[in-house]
Amino acid sequence: MATPNSDSPSFKTWRGVSARNNRPDRRLQELLAHPTKGLFTVLPPELRDVAKAGLDPVAVTKMGITLRGLRKLRTRLRLTFGDEYETMSTAEVNARWVKEVTKERQCRLLEMGQIVDAEDVVQPMYFISHAWKNKISLLLDFLLDRFLAAADGGVAVWLDILSVNQHESTSAHRRDIAAFDQVVRACTGGTIVVMDVANCNPATRGWCIYEWATTRARHGPDGLHMWLEPSDRGVVYGSLDIRMAECQFPADKEMILATVERQHGSAELFNTTLKLQLLLEPVSYRVDERRLLQRARGTRWDFNAVAAWLDAGPPVGGSGAGGGGGGKGGSRVLCVVAGAGEGKSTISAALCAVPAEGGFGERIACRHYCKYSDQRRLDPVRVIKSLAFQLSSRFPVACQQLLQQDAVRVSQEVSAEAAFEALLAEPLRRVVAQPDFDGKQVVLLLDALDEADPPPALVEAPARIDPLTGRPTTARPASARSTVAAAPPPCSNKVVQLLTSLLTRLPPCVRFLLTTRPDAVGGSVCGLLDRTFAATGGVQYLRPAALRRVTGGSAAAQAVGGGSAEGGILVYRTVVGECLPKGSVAALEAPPTLADLNNVYKQVFSTAFAKLPKPEVAPVRTLLAVLLAAQEPLPQSLLTAMGLGGLLHKLPGYPVTFFAEEHHVYSLHKSLADWLLDPWALHAFKPDLLAGHRQLAQTLMLTVRKGGHPSPYALKYLVRHLVACRDLSYLEALLGDFAFLAAAFSQGHGHGLIRDLLRLEAPSPPLADVQRWLLARQHELVAAKTEADVVATALRCPVDTLVYAAGSKRYKTMAGGAAEAKAGGGGGGGANMSGGEGAPPPRQVWELVQGLGAQRRWPATKVIMPGHTGVSACVSWSPDGATLASASWDGTLRLFDTGSGECIAVLLGHEGKAKCVEWSPSGRMLASGGEDKAVRLWDAVSGECVAALQGHEEDVNAVAWSADGQSIASGANDQTIRVWDVAAGTCIATLPPQGFKVSTVAWSRDGRRLASGGGYMDVEDTSVVVWDVAAAQPEAILVGHEMHVDGVAFSPDGAVLASASHDATVRLWSLPDAQLLTVLHHHSQPVTAVAWSRDGRTLATSSWDKTLALVDVASGQVAATLEGHMNLPFDCKWSPDNKSLASCGKSGKCRIWTIPELATPAAAAAADAKSAAAIASAGVGHSQAVLAVAWSPDGTRLASASSDATARVWEARSGVCSLRLEAGAAEGGAEEHGARQTSVNSVAFSPDGKLLATGSNSKAVRLYAADSGALLAVLEGHQFFVQCVRFSPCGRYLASSGWDGLVLLWDVASGQQAAALEGHTDRVLGLAWSPDSRLLASCGYEEDRTVKLWSVDGRTCFATLREHGAAVHNVAFSPNGRVLASCGGDGVRLYDVATRVCTAKLEDFDGAVMDVAWSPNSDELACAADTGLCVDIRNVQRGGARVAVLQGPSAAVTGVAWSPDGKAVACCSKDKSIRVYERRD
Repeated sequence: MATPNSDSPSFKTWRGVSARNNRPDRRLQELLAHPTKGLFTVLPPELRDVAKAGLDPVAVTKMGITLRGLRKLRTRLRLTFGDEYETMSTAEVNARWVKEVTKERQCRLLEMGQIVDAEDVVQPMYFISHAWKNKISLLLDFLLDRFLAAADGGVAVWLDILSVNQHESTSAHRRDIAAFDQVVRACTGGTIVVMDVANCNPATRGWCIYEWATTRARHGPDGLHMWLEPSDRGVVYGSLDIRMAECQFPADKEMILATVERQHGSAELFNTTLKLQLLLEPVSYRVDERRLLQRARGTRWDFNAVAAWLDAGPPVGGSGAGGGGGGKGGSRVLCVVAGAGEGKSTISAALCAVPAEGGFGERIACRHYCKYSDQRRLDPVRVIKSLAFQLSSRFPVACQQLLQQDAVRVSQEVSAEAAFEALLAEPLRRVVAQPDFDGKQVVLLLDALDEADPPPALVEAPARIDPLTGRPTTARPASARSTVAAAPPPCSNKVVQLLTSLLTRLPPCVRFLLTTRPDAVGGSVCGLLDRTFAATGGVQYLRPAALRRVTGGSAAAQAVGGGSAEGGILVYRTVVGECLPKGSVAALEAPPTLADLNNVYKQVFSTAFAKLPKPEVAPVRTLLAVLLAAQEPLPQSLLTAMGLGGLLHKLPGYPVTFFAEEHHVYSLHKSLADWLLDPWALHAFKPDLLAGHRQLAQTLMLTVRKGGHPSPYALKYLVRHLVACRDLSYLEALLGDFAFLAAAFSQGHGHGLIRDLLRLEAPSPPLADVQRWLLARQHELVAAKTEADVVATALRCPVDTLVYAAGSKRYKTMAGGAAEAKAGGGGGGGANMSGGEGAPPPRQVWELVQGLGAQRRWPATKVIMPGHTGVSACVSWSPDGATLASASWDGTLRLFDTGSGECIAVLLGHEGKAKCVEWSPSGRMLASGGEDKAVRLWDAVSGECVAALQGHEEDVNAVAWSADGQSIASGANDQTIRVWDVAAGTCIATLPPQGFKVSTVAWSRDGRRLASGGGYMDVEDTSVVVWDVAAAQPEAILVGHEMHVDGVAFSPDGAVLASASHDATVRLWSLPDAQLLTVLHHHSQPVTAVAWSRDGRTLATSSWDKTLALVDVASGQVAATLEGHMNLPFDCKWSPDNKSLASCGKSGKCRIWTIPELATPAAAAAADAKSAAAIASAGVGHSQAVLAVAWSPDGTRLASASSDATARVWEARSGVCSLRLEAGAAEGGAEEHGARQTSVNSVAFSPDGKLLATGSNSKAVRLYAADSGALLAVLEGHQFFVQCVRFSPCGRYLASSGWDGLVLLWDVASGQQAAALEGHTDRVLGLAWSPDSRLLASCGYEEDRTVKLWSVDGRTCFATLREHGAAVHNVAFSPNGRVLASCGGDGVRLYDVATRVCTAKLEDFDGAVMDVAWSPNSDELACAADTGLCVDIRNVQRGGARVAVLQGPSAAVTGVAWSPDGKAVACCSKDKSIRVYERRD
């Protein structure tokens, strides 16, 4: 038999054969239509379908495998490959199994009936995009156990390894590859992207990019189900380039590039579009506009007014680029105002249509549609991103600016102001700066501002529901007017806030088209717009009727969507015309009302449910409940996962009342949900919302518990659903998942999660702990990006809490996992610093074994609210207690949500410091004052400054509302008090000056009296004045305080006035006889504020001794002391319900405190006696910041120094405090703002452990017997505070340094000064001895910034090291004496002692490093991180690689010390604790 020439090419490449293989077969369709002819007649029946499928060019689009079949296939693969299966890539499975089992028949795997059952090969719903280098186990587990875990087994997916003929030489393979576009189009559920970026970046794979782009083109952005961690998004974004992407076969790459260029114009344009979509994740409006325009079909528009507005251009002089667009200039804003259902959104869609359809799409650069049922559209950051995406398609220069953004930062951005500046403001500034922009305008359309309002809260209590009938047991109000809506929450319409506070800052050539209901923003939207844009061109208003052309017939017939052209409910016509048989509804004689619409809804639902088979009624009701419990339009994929996707067409009125578009399910109109959920409505279709929440919660939990990335919906709303259905076990499991919490907080959903969780009543003990934790540490959690960040906050919780235990357990697991990964050559661990050699060392495992003085139970501090960059001078609660306002010297007012601690608004307007703020009694306004001499009035709903009352000639220090809300009193540095009529905005009285500045004012509840106080630091006239308001004259002058008065407050009954003064007293005065009742001396420093509880039994006071005190008025005794302020408090106020206290101060942070159960005077005295007798007990700790810590030489004891004027000695193993040593005379303290501060700054054991030395603000060094605490000597020589003390290793000398810039050497035996070393130009903060006692190192503060080396024998400085650019806080010699470490505001420096050369700079710290300590083997350095709140351990032998981070302190770490045996590290903190960690690995 002849054999072919070995050099001859394959016959498949011969020109004729190749051409025939690639040419469409003319007989193909006939063969497919008549399979009993020709070739098919000689094939066995079982192969005919295979052959037919191989010839059909679109057969591959039908090759989906059911989830049921996929599970069977996964089991087969596990049995085939055993343990190897878990590590095999998709490509390996294809080569070693798929090709082998299909080799004989050269077919698709899904055509192998003996492997995949025929009933499991069906039309696919989802296309699966993945990289073949990724693990097959990850791919299948993600689909089966996470994304589609709860889906019906009949749901099918298209998976290329199974659905494509994998034999490259066959024509069937080429046809399958060429049909990818049709496959993506045929998969109605969209594309599920399965990623393993760490293993293979899909952005480098040509097919992956092609699949994503095709999906977005065919299904829109919502059709691409891609869950990316921010870091992964950054990797994908940064590497996405279709030209550089890899393909296994060059022909595939050529085909992909050709398709891309045909569809997108060029590969570069394709890259740009896809990268911008990944970067900005814009909202899609195609569904809204398509359906709105469909309903408006036949409507004749009259847009002449809009055209005239556009033609007029920006206001004259407001273009920012050369004028007003060729006209005289129009208003900056055109606003369409209409009531509910009058077609505002339809008008917006028509305006955005292309010119051929009568719109102005080419002239409207960006648009956004607000939607009450879609929280994504109400998020300001999401709005900004969507507008920026549209802007990029209009202006190339804006596109280039956006492409330079950091994708990770953009994906994690939660600040609207930061997003606005980076994504809108700067790109638009560059657009306007272009020479060819001259005279142009940029038009932004924002539709339905009213839909961004929160749901209205009614004043009346909710109806009581009968459990049997499900109907209200009380009568329905006669009309809607009988239920009065309460004031909307302050600044709750975030889209309006975005418009008025940020978008208005855009260049003047940016103009706005708006639509809104007139009742938006509490009915003040039009006034707000007028005031906002008054100075930049104003607002022109239109009604919908002015934009429609009525050419005949009834007005109702011409209206958009039904009803009348003016005022009718337009959706009525849509429901009647599309959901009910013609003639089934009687014609209306008047425009349809809401009642008419509700009747139609009832008819639609009655008809639909009557037709449903009985078994389908319950599932359809469940689907209704799920849709109404959802917080935004649900993805069809989620409904499919719940097993409800196949019931959509069974919904009443589908596809009108409910419809699926772009892979989400929507409802027709808000009125449908209102009717279904109305407790007063008499119909049988009310959904069981509890069941809907439960169904959603269970499905989402199932996917979360399988691991991986939670969906965006789950991150935002899973806790809300679990709380609603009160599933405590699931909640405990979810909130114990630190990775889930990290994902939620990093994506900006943390405050919403906290609010949802706090709605849970009677939580279980673990959940109660979690509530306290999340609220108490929210100010840190909002910055969390990783699971480690979240765990760190748990470790700062009190050590006896369940949260701390869970955090400690997870910390050890994570550290152990990292160590194992390093040992096995895996990733993780500390970074290898420059100068290191080889791989970084393994991560270490440490465990907290002692918390000396650490909090064991939750403190009174409930929530800390940072934000101000200057002193926070005043706080005020809203009347409902939901919002706290603060005024700051940074010139702003901030509004905080008291339930979550979130800053919900920043009010700008004051020029200079804002010094005071107070809510009106109604809660609808605020008043504030400050350096700009004005009393400003703010609309609380909008956050707008509505008036500035002028009259004062100097700073306004205090404002107070009268009880009826009609008047405001203000006090100023000009020594006057003015009374203002709020409605008129005029001053109606000026109370005569009393010779001192007015710091505080207060009204009596009856409005007849005012009280004021003030004074100057150096003036003795510190009277409290009680005024007769009507007479505008003093009624009484109360004399007694010795320094100026900062606070006055009337008791609730007006019979007693309390005053607080810098003389550290609070005085109570009786009224009207003006007699002094008592003087309270419970504070040691100036008292800055005083406030009465609502029942008048308790006074709250704040003081510069950094405490708040609750005083029992009847006894004059302190019932509770609240500690936690790290700086001076300035103000305190009771919450309206008397359960909380708010305070603020010098740090700029506001705090809310939980009021503890107040003790009786007798109980308080007993508690004080018990505390005084228990100094040596284990639980006693420092009362202020701990500044230094030191081990005894034998490692059995620890010494600590604190700003509470004491040093203490602790038993290291038991935690018992054995000694308490006083600092010395208080007169040595420093005076800061009038407050005398005494502090022990340093402590050290002698080398033999017999002596203990301390340095303090008393200017002296004290020597104690370390065992008994007996004072042995007081060494005096410093002229100012002593900052550091250190014994020489030989025990002969004691070195001390201080604020006088001196280093003193003392002879320990004699107690005499041996030397004074001079040379530093600022405070000397740290000292260190070399191991041989021959060298001494010292370091200087801000003005010095040097490290000096001294010869002890020669008493001279022989080297000055100038490597730091900030204050140097401490120094330490390595135990072998070869390396010197210094630390400061710019990190750590390492020096070779012999050469005095800096060998390493470690600068990757979060803030300053306050102290350093060497391990005994000289290998590792423990660093006390200031703002990092941790001990950062570095391996010096490996270039400073991080090997452990010891978390736990809740404030700055001030000192660190390594135990002599190297097994433990102790650190101290401003949180008043000393913590001891032991190494466990």
